[in-house]
Amino acid sequence: MEIDNNVNRKEVETVVRDLMEGEKGKEIKKKALQWKTKAEEAIKHGGSSYSNLDKMIEEELHSIQRLKNQQERIIWRPSPSGNFTTKSAWNAIRTRQGRVHWHNLIWFKGLVPRYSFIAWLALREALQTKDKLCEYGVTNDGTCCLCELHIETVHHLFFHCSYSKVVWNILLSLLGLTFNQTQNWPQTLNWLCSHIRGVELKGLLRKLSFCAAVYFIWQERNNRLFCQESRSPTALAQTVIDQVQKKIGRNFEIKDNPSLATKWRLHAAFFHPTIFWCKWEAPRPGIKCLNCDGSVRGDIGGAGFILRHENGDILAAGAIGVGVDAILIHKLEAIKEALVFAKLKGWERIEVRTDSKFAADILNSKIDCPWKALVAFFDIKDLISYFKELTIFFVYRQCNQAADFMANYLNRVDKVIFESNFPLDLLRIVEEDKRGKLTIRV
Repeated sequence: MEIDNNVNRKEVETVVRDLMEGEKGKEIKKKALQWKTKAEEAIKHGGSSYSNLDKMIEEELHSIQRLKNQQERIIWRPSPSGNFTTKSAWNAIRTRQGRVHWHNLIWFKGLVPRYSFIAWLALREALQTKDKLCEYGVTNDGTCCLCELHIETVHHLFFHCSYSKVVWNILLSLLGLTFNQTQNWPQTLNWLCSHIRGVELKGLLRKLSFCAAVYFIWQERNNRLFCQESRSPTALAQTVIDQVQKKIGRNFEIKDNPSLATKWRLHAAFFHPTIFWCKWEAPRPGIKCLNCDGSVRGDIGGAGFILRHENGDILAAGAIGVGVDAILIHKLEAIKEALVFAKLKGWERIEVRTDSKFAADILNSKIDCPWKALVAFFDIKDLISYFKELTIFFVYRQCNQAADFMANYLNRVDKVIFESNFPLDLLRIVEEDKRGKLTIRV
């Protein structure tokens, strides 16, 4: 029932009477009674809401049952480990926003914090340039102190100023880039994002050079404004080059692009990655092999396992699709489901293989289990006590492809167990493993 914007007393009275005494009012009351009846049925014993609540309580009690015999300890819930850290405290109280498209320009492995911080402020247009100071009434002089010709804005100071252009021309030449310095601010940001990227030597050089150039240009501006000190753009560019050389020469193992390293005169050794071959290994005689894996794909989490005879033949395979959780939990759930199945079949000698060293070390009591995974951890520990012989090994992902296939098999919340009529792709992987197919690992 609606009233338009031109409300008058008579219309309101008509609507209210219709609601209280008219057909529409009766219809609304009838629907309300129907919903009331449905709600009452849902909360009755055996109703949908009653059953859901009962299930939730049962699951929570199951979790408590698993933990009741363990020593009590204080858990800091925002941290995966359960231990307090300032990082987890900050993440718990801060307001999270989506990543800006230029975040990889600023935050990357191998960054120099002070360079990245000033570059971050610059790209957010948060530096107190003279145009802002004029708006605040701090000064009446908005002229750029580097070129002394134009109003000092963030875009002008770092990209359009004749002083900055000299610096960029020197650096871009070394980096093998050409930049159109007549672009506006959004175009400049898009160009930076599309050309300054990557994690290899070329990408790191470009990111470090960009952040360092912004930092030293801002430093030069402040030195001229407050200390009456100055240096030429060529000298500033050389300072950027020297600092980047020191950073990479000290902290980076160069694995590619030796010509670029020579151009930058980087005094660092070149390392070639070690390449070796690996393959699926058959278990000892009389032992069943159990490969397990977990996965996360969009809004679906997965757990998968495959059980094999000592000769490599497949005995069973399982796939579980669940809601998304931490990848460790999915990998532990895969092991748990596989052990449950093996126990049902009466197999007492098992070799568990997982490509998660974290999970293997937890189950072998080498490291503590994160508190969020404790329920799965204790479930597995209870299952282990059934088997006469059970060992847990870490294997490379290349040797665990069958379990990886099963972990990604379902794209919905469901569970399937195969004891025959196995998926053809799984049979192909198993057959290749039996033949001893070698896979490269770098």
